[in-house]
Amino acid sequence: MSIFVCFVVLAFLSTSSGIKYKDNDKVILYVNKVGPYFNPHETYHYYQLPVCRPKKIEHKSLTLGEVLDGDRMALSEYDIRFTRK
Repeated sequence: MSIFVCFVVLAFLSTSSGIKYKDNDKVILYVNKVGPYFNPHETYHYYQLPVCRPKKIEHKSLTLGEVLDGDRMALSEYDIRFTRK
């Protein structure tokens, strides 16, 4: 039985990118790729798995480094709000 690892990228508050959040603002969450823990070269797109697949997948435009690293980022369906308890 393989152990799968899920990579999720979160857009954090960053002064270098100029993103500023106010209370209750939506925080963008991207899903990336999944793969077996012991074989990092075998990866699959997050929504290729049979879990919570949205009707329409919106992919993020990737940088050259992200493409070379094998990233496959797409917007998630999660509703995360800044500083909401």
